[in-house]
Formats: sequence, structure tokens, C-alpha cells
Amino acid sequence: MQFRIMLLIIAVGWSPSLADEKEFAPKAIDAPPFKYTLLRKYRLRLHYRVTAPNTPIQRVVATGAVPIEWPEQKVRLIEEKKSRSLRIRESRIKGQGGFMTFQAAGIRAGGYVEVDRLYELARYKVSFVGDPNTLKIAKKTPRTLRDFLRPAPGVETTSKRIKSLASDFKIEANDAWQSVRTVQQWIPSNIRYQQGLYRGAVATLQQETGDCEDMTALFVAICRIKGIPARTVWIEGHAYPEFYLEDDEGGHWIPTQLAGADSFGEIAEDRLILQKGDRFYDPLRKKYGHYLPHSVQAVGGAPKLHMTREMLPAESK
Repeated sequence: MQFRIMLLIIAVGWSPSLADEKEFAPKAIDAPPFKYTLLRKYRLRLHYRVTAPNTPIQRVVATGAVPIEWPEQKVRLIEEKKSRSLRIRESRIKGQGGFMTFQAAGIRAGGYVEVDRLYELARYKVSFVGDPNTLKIAKKTPRTLRDFLRPAPGVETTSKRIKSLASDFKIEANDAWQSVRTVQQWIPSNIRYQQGLYRGAVATLQQETGDCEDMTALFVAICRIKGIPARTVWIEGHAYPEFYLEDDEGGHWIPTQLAGADSFGEIAEDRLILQKGDRFYDPLRKKYGHYLPHSVQAVGGAPKLHMTREMLPAESK
């Protein structure tokens, strides 16, 4: 298999200057009403491979998630190696995540095409340092945030049972912060943590058990029913929610924690952010799913799509 190597940032004999490193990952970032404190720098090796069955295939198209920048996550692509025949296009879903679409005219029987990327990442602790008493529910939700008020797979905002629960929570117009805090405290007090396959908000409420993803889905569903945009943040091996409130300066996504140590208004996670959101359209399957698109199709057979993510020390190659 022939490869074309494209070095985007590093070259032989080149090493980043101290100024470059400070610019990419300063130790602290003040961005009122938030403060970001550097937790960790590392590298990510991301590898996708599409393998043909025992017959040749044509018009191969696949999709897979890629890391993108968030206020608490800095990302830069260092190196890319890919099969010569592979064409790649990246897409961004604002406020939710990013994925790439890769295409190949054909793959011989039993053959494969692949792409291998090396990223540098810096992760920050997020702390809301503003005055929570100034925060309010948005009177008019911006168009770009309306997806975060809608039902989604496992976030069943039309469920009578969840609507009934949501009606028990009073959202005070002059104390939105504490109103959301009440929801955040209720869930781990009434839902027993239990790992397992994703249940979604309704099943979690019915069974009174769930893991971090399920508890987050229930929190997100209640917030959305109450008119507060909310979304799930997926990181490697964990999930937690963010909710959206406004002050005189604009709107803010505020993190909290449902499983693990109690945390409201800040999060100290250094793991890779995979996506933010829970309703993504898969252009190949032509339907909405819970996660960013990860699918493949071809003419002449059923290819397999394989992905690996490897976390490496900051100076690894």
C-alpha cells in the first residue's frame, strides 16, 4: 500500500519554540465569565481503515469523528498519512463536533485504504467565575441552539413521565442558577449509578438506575422541557452535561457533573472531548443518531470500517 505523507506542522529537525508552545497552550486563560486552567498536554493518534470483503468494491464512502477545538480543548494536526487514492473532506457541526468524510474510487478484494493522523491536544479545567445571580433563561432561544431544545435519541422530551417529573421543578426567573442546581442535585440522589448499555432518559427514570450517560440524558431532557438549552458532552469513557443561560453580556454554556464528584459550574476533566450534543444526521444511513456519524458504504460488497484512538505522551511521534 502506497502512502502520501503530508507534514502540516512538524518537519525534520524542527522543534516548537517556547513562544509557539505558550501560544498553543498557555497555562491559564481568562475569558470572563470563565477561567480555563491547563490540566494536561498530550498527543492523539487517530487511525481509520476501510477494508474490502473478498470481492472488489467501488465508490467507497466512509465517515468518522475527528477532534475539534473548544474553549477548554486546544487541537492542532501535526501529521497525516493516507492512502494515495483516498480523498478527505472535513465537516463541522457548530456547537456539536466534527467529522471527516473519506472517499475512494475502489478497493481490491481483501484490500484496504486508511488514514492515520497525529494531533496535539491541550485540555483545560473550566470554571464559571461570573456572578450566578445575573444569569437568566434566554427569553428567545437563538436559532443555532434550537437543536438543544428538541427530543433526541434517548432524550425523550415528549415522554409524559418525564414531563410529569419536570413539572415538579420550579424554575425561578430571578434564580435560574439555583433552579438548575436543584435538578442537578435531584438526579444522583434518586438514580442509582449502574454501568450498562445506554438506556436513555425514560428507562433511567423507570428503573431508577443508570450510568453517567443515562443520568446526563435525564438532566438534559428535564432542562429542555423547562426551556433551557442543554447538551451532553462526551469525553473518552465518560459523559456530563452543559446547560445554557444568559446574562447581559450574552449566552454561556455551563458544565456540571451527574456521576462522580459533585461539581456545578466547573469541570476538571482532561480526557479528549469527542462531541457535544446527542442528535446527529448520518448522511450515509440517512437518519439521525446519538453519536457523530461513523459509517461506511460501497458498491459491490459490504466493507468494514475500523477506528482506533491512542493517547500518547506530549512528545511522542
